Amino acid sequence: NIGFAEAVKELANRFGIALPQARETEQAKRTRELAERLRQVNELAAGYYNRTLLDKNAGEIAREYLRGRGLGQEAIEDFQLGYAPKSWDGLKRFLLGKKVGMNIAVQAGLLVKKSEQDGYDRFRHRLMFPIKDMSGRTIGFGGRALDDSLPKYLNSPETPIFHKGRTLYGLATAREACRQNKTALVVEGYFDLLAIYNQGIRQVVAPLGTALTRQHVRLLSRLAPQAVLVFDGDEAGMQAAMRSLELFMRERMEVRLLDLPEGMDPDDFLAKKGREAFEQLLKEVRPLMEVFLDQSLADYDGTVEGRLKVIRTVTPMLRLVDSRVTQEGYLRMLDQRLGVSEAVLRGELDLDTRVRATSLGRQKKTREPHIPLWEEEIVRILVHYPHWIPILEEGSALNDFQGK
Repeated sequence: NIGFAEAVKELANRFGIALPQARETEQAKRTRELAERLRQVNELAAGYYNRTLLDKNAGEIAREYLRGRGLGQEAIEDFQLGYAPKSWDGLKRFLLGKKVGMNIAVQAGLLVKKSEQDGYDRFRHRLMFPIKDMSGRTIGFGGRALDDSLPKYLNSPETPIFHKGRTLYGLATAREACRQNKTALVVEGYFDLLAIYNQGIRQVVAPLGTALTRQHVRLLSRLAPQAVLVFDGDEAGMQAAMRSLELFMRERMEVRLLDLPEGMDPDDFLAKKGREAFEQLLKEVRPLMEVFLDQSLADYDGTVEGRLKVIRTVTPMLRLVDSRVTQEGYLRMLDQRLGVSEAVLRGELDLDTRVRATSLGRQKKTREPHIPLWEEEIVRILVHYPHWIPILEEGSALNDFQGK
């Protein structure tokens, strides 16, 4: 559950093996050092916010809010929750006292630049959620307003180490539980996650106020072979689940949907029904593809036009099903519901495949020569480890490439 380079270093340290050191370009060195410095500054800020929350006087309003949400000391400790006071310069003064320069604090997204030499705290009077990477290092923050300030939830801006579309809240705390349970629960927000965690269910993560991305799904696939979406039980929650289906199918990751009652989110449900009822729903989760087919058939009016509309809606997703057996089951379901034979439906899939193959055949006449697989693999490696590019250039290895 860590990156390739980190895994190599971990194993080398464990068995006392000295690793050869690749020559690092000056640019790569600066990038690495900046990333490390940003993590250090974020760690300092997380400690500051956490101590402020625990302060007898300064953090009382935030602790009271947490108690009202049914959260206590365990959640505060496990997620290093914090409080950003109302002051415009509380964190700034703390960081300056720790010899943290204004520019690096601004780069970390903790301060907002006011002038060349001055700035102010980005987060004020907010309950703070440190966002950590897979290794448990703080890379950003989410803040929930404790008054009428807008936006209600505010995240750190994009930085060299923090990207909302590639990060999930709760990664570090969920990693081991996801591995053991072979399932990752995906919720929509901080408090949904904390409510489930508070019930002793640890394998839960959340995107950071954004729709799921393909990078999110790849992260999830490193945690567990299956994901269960626990989205709000309303139209918006269902639409969000449907939008994510293609991402999971393209990554070939099994995904199911937990069906919450209409109008309830996980936090509400657990507060009213408790863990036992939630675990019962977990036993009843359905494949998201099956739910998608049901949704697509919901408005079928029995007409020829309606039948064609359903087929055109579901065909692109059916084509992404990588198991012939599973695809057969879905085709049988459509046969029963639409009155269209499996043979005709499969012919529709094959027809589209032939059309695409013909189109590709025409394109091949004007396409560049095929790039060898080994060249593609080297390019993928260089994307992740750009400091190796000068080494290959000096050795003239790139001269052997066929692709241009």
